[in-house]
Amino acid sequence: MKHLVKKYLSGGTLLLGSIMIVNAINFVFNAYLGRVLTFEEFGLVTLVNTFLYIAVVLFSALYATVNHKVAYLLGKGPTHASIPFLTQTNKHVLVISLGISVLWLIFIPFLDRFFQINNFLVPFLFTPIITLGALTATNKGFLQGIFNFKSVAIIIIAEAISKLLFAWMFVSAHLTAWVYVVIPLSVLFAFLLSMWMLAENKQTSEKSVPAIHFPRKFFVAFIITGLSSTAFLTFDLLLAKHFLPPVEAGQYALLSLIGKMVYFFGTLPNALMITFVSNDEGSNRDSRFSFYKLFAIAATLSMGAFLIIGLFGSMLIPFLFGSKTEVILPYLTTYAAGIALFAISLIIVSYHLAKRQYFFPICAIFAAVLMSVGIIFFHANIEQITHVIFYSSLISFFIISFFHILEMYTNISLTERFSTAS
Repeated sequence: MKHLVKKYLSGGTLLLGSIMIVNAINFVFNAYLGRVLTFEEFGLVTLVNTFLYIAVVLFSALYATVNHKVAYLLGKGPTHASIPFLTQTNKHVLVISLGISVLWLIFIPFLDRFFQINNFLVPFLFTPIITLGALTATNKGFLQGIFNFKSVAIIIIAEAISKLLFAWMFVSAHLTAWVYVVIPLSVLFAFLLSMWMLAENKQTSEKSVPAIHFPRKFFVAFIITGLSSTAFLTFDLLLAKHFLPPVEAGQYALLSLIGKMVYFFGTLPNALMITFVSNDEGSNRDSRFSFYKLFAIAATLSMGAFLIIGLFGSMLIPFLFGSKTEVILPYLTTYAAGIALFAISLIIVSYHLAKRQYFFPICAIFAAVLMSVGIIFFHANIEQITHVIFYSSLISFFIISFFHILEMYTNISLTERFSTAS
């Protein structure tokens, strides 16, 4: 048992490391294209990336849901029930994604005019991503659900590297006007790699197993959680752009970019939470051990990032981003503290989501709503908005922690009405 736990934890460490590598590669990708492309060409790449960012909300929900169910089934025992579940899920995903693709094709003329693209090929060539991205998400969810972290790490790193290499090839061939194509090409590469990895890891079974239903409530709850975090990390920028003068709005955008590095490090363990906790639930083990271990890692990463960026940012940030960042240094500590609290809150939410306690994702929305309302009333300057970020994160952290304690250590279950066996 100890050997198995050690194996799983080492695989989890590999996956976390690969996520950090992917983010570094994506930074190089954007920096490279920012240097070699015209503003118009870079705008097209950014637009396609924005389309992908929106689609990733659904892809991530598929990834997490399949991961949750397969890990849960694996905890129940080696019945191979996860194989027919994956097959059934992929069939449904294929049909639904193709239907969405048809709707996307119908709206291409509108998208072309609305975004002033003047090139229908840009949204047209995005169409395959809808199906390929969805199927890749379910494949990765299956692989992670059976604790094959190595395969998932290879897929996500290969996708990032292929995107960078394709971009270099297009630029070298003086085809910069077509660089946006590298995004669907990298998604295709990841899909093919995931299918190969899946074939290597599938096990056949002679036993007939009953159909396993797709956990729709978990899927919807994960979308709600993803939307709440996306809203919290983006609505402040939109509201700051609306309320602040252009110069101050730009300063706040830079503050947000730097401060949200705390969020990236603090939420890294979320990549493992659903896998380990779902498996514990399927095995009828106490999942609190997995939770507190991952929570400790998240708290350590959040605190470390906060210390580096928040407390020592006055020395580090101007060195990394230039002297123009000096104007935002007075707000960095407060902003970083708020983001750290929000990141830790999401760790708690993810734990209860893995336990199918769907009240907690609803609590996560509260932080985004509280922040948005707060900025609407207090937006005179960057300092006011920064304080809104901090206090809304602090209040939501205490609320989520309070419900967590009630759920874990008392007979009171405020989430019972939202919970059901999926």
